[in-house]
Amino acid sequence: MIKKYEPDLFIAGPAFNAGRYGNACGSICKYVKENLNIPVLTGMYIENPGVDLYKRDIYIISTKDSAVGMRDAIPKMASLALKLINKEEIGSPEKEGYIERGIRINYFAAERGSKRAVDMLIKR
Repeated sequence: MIKKYEPDLFIAGPAFNAGRYGNACGSICKYVKENLNIPVLTGMYIENPGVDLYKRDIYIISTKDSAVGMRDAIPKMASLALKLINKEEIGSPEKEGYIERGIRINYFAAERGSKRAVDMLIKR
């Protein structure tokens, strides 16, 4: 059903804290991403069971627990959606508003790790 429309992006939800809806959103997003090679996005409350099931596979914008949080959720989802469509670099979860996916990215820091560790100890 989705394939015939040839979408640039697929968005499901936001599911907020509705568990079965979160599972449905995560499941369909994962399927679309893997089988149709289309960027996907959804939104869920951090305690939604769908978060734990699908956070490694798809981007899940962090929302409030009910539709009262729609005003906050939609701008975050739209911002990330535009980056996915334009194939721009996706920033950190804190910057973009999505739930951490458990994926670590290496980077080169200006200072060596040993110096940073000593600096952290001195600050304490």
